[in-house]
Amino acid sequence: MIIVNAEGNGGRVALFAAVRDLGRHALWLGAAVLVLGAINVALGYGQELVRTAIWQFWQTSMVGQPIKNLIYVVFIFGFAMLRLWITLSILTFGLKQSYARGG
Repeated sequence: MIIVNAEGNGGRVALFAAVRDLGRHALWLGAAVLVLGAINVALGYGQELVRTAIWQFWQTSMVGQPIKNLIYVVFIFGFAMLRLWITLSILTFGLKQSYARGG
């Protein structure tokens, strides 16, 4: 919000103006945060299912340790990347809607 405000303020950063803008856009950003929370809870359940499947694979599979480690690292970074992009997408959508609908 500070960067968006500075762009419209001749490049000058003004904290109180950014806080005022945040208050103007609070409805859409608040809705985006609530949706994001619900999606993150659902992702948590999905991640638990995948983690259980990986644990089962880890215990019963005869593949080598490097392959098991690779699968685990891909699982960790895959879900981290998924959460990051979903978070960015939802918050960006909420901010765009708040500007499109006039706050």
